[in-house]
Amino acid sequence: IEIKVPDAASEFKLGMYGAKMLEKRSDCPAKIVFEYQNVLEDSGYSIRKTDNPLTEEIKDLDVKSLPGYKELSVLPRNEKIFEMVDLEPYLTNGTGMVRLDSSVRTASTWRKEGFFTHKNYSTVQVTDLGVTA
Repeated sequence: IEIKVPDAASEFKLGMYGAKMLEKRSDCPAKIVFEYQNVLEDSGYSIRKTDNPLTEEIKDLDVKSLPGYKELSVLPRNEKIFEMVDLEPYLTNGTGMVRLDSSVRTASTWRKEGFFTHKNYSTVQVTDLGVTA
């Protein structure tokens, strides 16, 4: 008997949306982690320092044209990929604000185009005020 197992789900999980805060700690560097599997081509994210995220326009933002853009790997297939992003290069003396904007295409059986584009615009503020949200 031959059984065909379909591909694993096509997904992207950032685990954060909007504004978040991280506490600066000497024993734990400022990093974020996200996971994805079976994403389609033209998927990626941009990470950069920002002084005031409230003044940045995000409507119809072309993530690929932003500084710090990184394409997500479409391989290997059917395996979860965890990507860790170090925020330290974007901080001043270990604190500051970092923008993470993503545009990720995943396969969709319910859209006539055959894919769905997940757009996310997030800001992470790293602070030494003793607050984490």
